[in-house]
Amino acid sequence: MPSPGRRLRFAWTRIRSFGSQARHMLKNVGLPVDLRNETDDPLEAYYRAPKGGGFIINLRLDRMRTFGPLGFSCAREGGSPFVRTLLAYQEGNCRTYGDSPLKRFYEAWQPANLAEALLIDRSIADARLLNLPPLPWLLPWSGGPDWDHLIANAKMQIARRSQRLGSQYALSRFSGPVSEAYGQLRFSNLIEVYNSIRTGGYNPVSQIRANLLVRNGECRAMISDGNHRVAALAVVGWDSVPALVAGRKKEGPAVVWHGDSASWPAVRAGILTQEQALEIFDRIFDANTPAARLENPGTKNATCS
Repeated sequence: MPSPGRRLRFAWTRIRSFGSQARHMLKNVGLPVDLRNETDDPLEAYYRAPKGGGFIINLRLDRMRTFGPLGFSCAREGGSPFVRTLLAYQEGNCRTYGDSPLKRFYEAWQPANLAEALLIDRSIADARLLNLPPLPWLLPWSGGPDWDHLIANAKMQIARRSQRLGSQYALSRFSGPVSEAYGQLRFSNLIEVYNSIRTGGYNPVSQIRANLLVRNGECRAMISDGNHRVAALAVVGWDSVPALVAGRKKEGPAVVWHGDSASWPAVRAGILTQEQALEIFDRIFDANTPAARLENPGTKNATCS
């Protein structure tokens, strides 16, 4: 049996080895760089930032997009159900989930599958789109190289969360149907965030997170985390917000280029045609949310009202 001294030396050697491995790993993991005082141009920030860790920059709300493939503008007048609900609350016209614009949105917009969520006519949709749930982050550029693996993981997560959370779980915060319990929870969270920012200022524990969409040298930012905060900041009067631009496998790369559409995972997998993928990109980029179709999901070729 080894002596206590020998066991101690062995343990210390293992600790040092672990520390060395950890330091080596950290060298290859970039940390976000704060460029808010350096530039207000997202593309300039992208080229200036060290690759791998992302960067923090102030983004204009009218150039930010929310609600996944619907692509509402994040500006105060952009029509987002979160913003409309907070404006109604601010004006005293909404005090409960039951009388909120959010509830009316959830009741009106209930896509049955991913094709409907992406506003693709089922008559020309790939069969796989018709058999996939309307997850809000499944976009043409999502998923990395293995789309099938992403879908399998998504289905497992849906099953686990549904079992764990019961009536307080919803497939998407950006579409119905949702239970009354989930709607109440979402409404309460939204109001809590708004009141906190209105009375105590904005002191985030973590940054709002976004991906950049780039077309013809212009940028728009699609929120992947922080939709409640962005809505609250818009309603209290902010014109721009600090955000972390950094890619994640689920939402896609940090920067999505319009000209790369042939290489987007859903296009390469044959789930979307290049034309369909570009229509989705352009709708989000232009905040061309088809309000008429949201009010009446059966409407064909609806345009933004």
